[in-house]
Amino acid sequence: MPLLSAFMTAREDLAGARAAWAASAEPVTPLAKQDTSPRILTHGLLGERFPSRRQRAAAIADLPYLRSSDFAELRRDRGQDFLYVRKPGLYLGGYFGDRASRARTGLTFLWHPDAGTIICGVNNNNHACWSTVFPGQVPDSNGSLPATYFHGAPGGREWTGGRPPPPSASGTATRTSPRTC
Repeated sequence: MPLLSAFMTAREDLAGARAAWAASAEPVTPLAKQDTSPRILTHGLLGERFPSRRQRAAAIADLPYLRSSDFAELRRDRGQDFLYVRKPGLYLGGYFGDRASRARTGLTFLWHPDAGTIICGVNNNNHACWSTVFPGQVPDSNGSLPATYFHGAPGGREWTGGRPPPPSASGTATRTSPRTC
């Protein structure tokens, strides 16, 4: 998949790092055994298919949040909703619906084009997540979090994904209780 090139090392950079390592006279520090199987290497791909710097730069430029500064996307899969909203001054992501893993539900990240990632929730942690905390110190993100999405003012038209309807005079998407976006 060409877009994966954005998240890989460019082959020229990898070759440079390998050449620098091979030319170094520094001793190699042995790695400590971790909780992994030595057979993990057998699960790797045969051969290396790293992108060139040019291919990697093109893939980065084609990432949706860099390619466009204004979109809303809702992806649904087996009771889980993944919401992405990009506006000129921010990029916001959220995971709502049925919680099927240790991942925390709710708003997951907030990115700013100049500041970078401002907020990032982590998994399996009740203290490093973006949540509403209920009595008893229980965050709403520690469980399923159903959501309904609307376009326009409160009580506007429900949005179930795809291209959002054109903006109305009343504004943009809003959020109402319980956990609606």
